[in-house]
Amino acid sequence: MAPSGRETPRPQPQPPARAPEWRTLCEQQGLVVQKLEVAFRKQPDLEWYFETAATPQENREKIRTLIATAAEPIRQHYRLAEEEGKITWWWPMLTLAAHKPG
Repeated sequence: MAPSGRETPRPQPQPPARAPEWRTLCEQQGLVVQKLEVAFRKQPDLEWYFETAATPQENREKIRTLIATAAEPIRQHYRLAEEEGKITWWWPMLTLAAHKPG
């Protein structure tokens, strides 16, 4: 709660930064980007992921709720779907190699 007793508005979720934003961040710090690419890997079963990561039941419920109520830009970015009764998504993976000049 905010000090006034009212709830602080929750920021709207945004898709993760895109590759050009990462390049800009590196260059602003004086780094030279050698390689920068984003690839997506399909994650075929949320429940399998929960089991593998030993996700507590309480967190599983929170995540399911977040997925069920995700804004359309988030749903599209992660390609959230249900296939054969399983929640699937595509996980963005960034490969970035940068160095200091000189």
